Amino acid sequence: MTDVTQSRCRPFSPAVLAAACTLAVAAAPAAMGQSNACADAPLVAVPGSVSGTTVGATADGADDCVNCSTADVWVKFSSPFDQDVIATMCGMASWDTLLSLHTGCPGNAANQVGCNDDACSQRSTLRVTVQAGQTYYLRISGWCGATGSFTVGLSYAQTPPPVAEGPDVIVGEINSSVRYTPVGAISAYSFGATSCNIGTEDALWIVGTPAHPLVHQAMYRLANGRIEQLGQSWLKHTFGTIDDGICGTCNGHLGQVLGVGCSDPYVASQNGDRNLLGPKWEVNATTGVFPYPFTSPAWSSTIARRLQVLTSEINPATNPDAVYFAEVQYITADDAQEGNGLNNASYKRITFASATAVPALTGIAFRQEPAINAWRASDPGVTVVNADYTEQGLIGRFIVAAKATDLGNGTWDYEYAARNMNSHRSARAFAVRMPNDNLPTNVGFRDVAYHSGDGDGSIDFSGTDWVRGSSEGWYFWTTQSYAENIRANALRWGTMYNFRFRSSLPPTIGEARLTLFRPGAAGEPDELLIPGLPVPSVPDVCEADFDGNDEVAVPDIFAFLSAWFAEDAAADFDSMNGLGVPDIFAFLAAWFAGCG
Repeated sequence: MTDVTQSRCRPFSPAVLAAACTLAVAAAPAAMGQSNACADAPLVAVPGSVSGTTVGATADGADDCVNCSTADVWVKFSSPFDQDVIATMCGMASWDTLLSLHTGCPGNAANQVGCNDDACSQRSTLRVTVQAGQTYYLRISGWCGATGSFTVGLSYAQTPPPVAEGPDVIVGEINSSVRYTPVGAISAYSFGATSCNIGTEDALWIVGTPAHPLVHQAMYRLANGRIEQLGQSWLKHTFGTIDDGICGTCNGHLGQVLGVGCSDPYVASQNGDRNLLGPKWEVNATTGVFPYPFTSPAWSSTIARRLQVLTSEINPATNPDAVYFAEVQYITADDAQEGNGLNNASYKRITFASATAVPALTGIAFRQEPAINAWRASDPGVTVVNADYTEQGLIGRFIVAAKATDLGNGTWDYEYAARNMNSHRSARAFAVRMPNDNLPTNVGFRDVAYHSGDGDGSIDFSGTDWVRGSSEGWYFWTTQSYAENIRANALRWGTMYNFRFRSSLPPTIGEARLTLFRPGAAGEPDELLIPGLPVPSVPDVCEADFDGNDEVAVPDIFAFLSAWFAEDAAADFDSMNGLGVPDIFAFLAAWFAGCG
């Protein structure tokens, strides 16, 4: 096929293609099954994948990508959220494919919501925004008579925000990887990244001054029903641009700015150059401000300043079911101060053939999405909530993802991941609503290590685990306050911490709470309440069971009257803020009613 045919395909564009990813193919096994008829399309799971063939099928639909009738097969799905769905055949077919998505049968151009012919060579990738609860029919076909066997990977992604005013630097692609000689139990890596300016003004890229972007790298693992951050790097200081156009039409100027619509690549070896890597501690990610020249303590080892992880945590022999991701985030002052600093992270799947192999990049990057979003992309049962506040007139953001898993034996596992996107103030405590008299078991915590002296000069930030406890209906984890230790193990920008426990209480929708670490200016909050998360429910209480022995009987009457004569506040049964005869009548009414 030619570029002319590709240009007629909707809604595909280079920007859409770069957001597509084959995460679902790795996260879930392929399922066989499709229908020759749209009306009989089987329901398939997203994320997941479907394998089949169009050989021998008939033509049951149409699209407006090409004007020819071709054999097709169908599957259908429904999304639990308003979000983007990605269907991709890149690397999973050997013939000239076509994908289209429809809202009904027969599937045709009138009910089409998107189609794509050529995305990666002659294979198709389609990204479309879908609505919660709507059934969508995916048509799998080919160009003008082409047929063959296929696998289609299906996954979800957040819908990108509209074009921002001012410069807006994102990661458009993660382009290469390097592994360095390990030291002891630690391996080190670097990932190349191609930045894009998707805003409306040029982004400054002036070498030798603070008016240039910084590049942060991290690695994540999805396994055992949770996502965890395995490691992080220091910050690569950028040095001029080569304006390409992977994100749109580029009106660039080489060297000192990244033009509107332009892209600029740095390969992995450049992002791992230790001479260009500065510490995180002196960077305000909310404003994008940092000193230059950066602090540069001495280093010697091959892993210094680079993205460090424990080799045991990426070894496929001991992590056979794990899925891994590289994440790259840009920080730049002119972008941040225009309010465009919340979409600067992107992630991409990586694979390890062995513990000593260079990680292989798989699929295409999820643009404008931090890696924490891969958890919900692989499991629609995960809830993701943004926790925003105002800092110096700009938005600081944490992202909290959570899931409650029914273990089938009267207990539930609760897992929370909190990711600091750009908050300079950071967080020092995380808490979940929970009854104080029903405390959890199997409590856990995970952070990510700082290294190479990244902690305000020459020593690392503390790695001491957060302590846990309960108070006034909250179960919490906490580190030291800023006044106690400015190098405490706070949840700083670019990092994600995990909190987990087991409870006999089933989940309900409730609140979590983040307590901020650095003091704020007058009028800025010290705590953030985060609604809409799964939390343990308050157990049903039978008020007539006054003595608490799990049955309603005569002893409850004596227990109540004893409390009433003793003027115990517990006997204020009608909740009228005072003891009186009406409390006796209210209790007796409840006692005769019993407990259902």
